[in-house]
Amino acid sequence: MRCCKRVSAIDAPAFVANGDSDPMILPHYSYLLAGPIPSAQVKIYPDSAHGFLFQHAEFAADVDEFLEATQGKAA
Repeated sequence: MRCCKRVSAIDAPAFVANGDSDPMILPHYSYLLAGPIPSAQVKIYPDSAHGFLFQHAEFAADVDEFLEATQGKAA
């Protein structure tokens, strides 16, 4: 698939986040997206849907922690 080749070309760390009850983008797709990216990290937030980032106050801290940990790194 052309899309998988393009995604696997991403050489920067990636943070893929989703809610465990998201009916628009099922959590399974978050893992499929992250799979081909060498330095991807997946976080699925419990008891939340598509608006998980508004439901989980720790989302901002998780993103900040990811950015701090990966600053200046490439795959």
